[in-house]
Amino acid sequence: MKKLYITDLDGTLLSENGKMSSYAVELLNQIIEQGTLITVATGRSFLSAANLLKETHLTLPIINNNGARISLLHNHEHVYSNFIDKSLAQEILDITLDHYCSPFINAEENGKDLLLYEASTNKGTEMFIDIRKSKDDPRLKEVDKYDQLNDIKVVNFNIIDETKKLMVLEKHLEDKYQGLLDLHITFEPTWHDWAWLTISDIKSNKADGIAALVSEYIHEDVEITVFGDQRNDIHMLEYADRAIVVENARPEVKTIADLVIGPNTEESVVRFIAQEIGLKLPELDNVDTSEGGNGHG
Repeated sequence: MKKLYITDLDGTLLSENGKMSSYAVELLNQIIEQGTLITVATGRSFLSAANLLKETHLTLPIINNNGARISLLHNHEHVYSNFIDKSLAQEILDITLDHYCSPFINAEENGKDLLLYEASTNKGTEMFIDIRKSKDDPRLKEVDKYDQLNDIKVVNFNIIDETKKLMVLEKHLEDKYQGLLDLHITFEPTWHDWAWLTISDIKSNKADGIAALVSEYIHEDVEITVFGDQRNDIHMLEYADRAIVVENARPEVKTIADLVIGPNTEESVVRFIAQEIGLKLPELDNVDTSEGGNGHG
């Protein structure tokens, strides 16, 4: 049976600075050239992920926005989208604002991708806005005040704030909309005291994204191996035939892994795959980083 490898990006394939090294790009491309089935499943938006992967030769679509979307790298087409129900999205927005949280709204309007936001409300959101502006993100659209969502199709909500504050909001939404939403808080080393709460439709998770990808693009039986490190990887780790996590994974994620490999800082994912398919590993010295990004994008 052929193997399908799917890896998370931040904290797993990427280094701590949120970038993909030239070593990882080169080795990944060698893996692809061997005919290996491989792609990524990330919480990042497609635009953010595509920027990081532009030097790779990935041919399979990539799973992005935590499984809410599947997209093609070569032409930036979204081949699968799972939006939050319109009325539910409005309720979520109202509750979020009631908790004095200002979300980034990943959305689509008239076929155009948008990233809606209000003026910066804390240092974390300010950092993220500055990053997206520095990359000339065409999706950015500042609004004076959140109002009715109207014809906007919401992919997900991302909120950057203090962990305790996000945990209260997460619990409120979980209790009110049990079985309707996929909720998770992500902690990223480079963001210091700031955490992310991502709010998506219940079917917008990496496991459902993998199932949709396999159904449409893999026309043979495959053994699925996934690599991850964070809570938003748990669904796909439980879904896969083989669950592998990096050494720097969160403790609760390690408990469900079949195998723990080296840390993301040692290019452990690509090295593991290369060894498994019989490639000779290049020396891991003087690793340079290529253009990348940070955060969920």
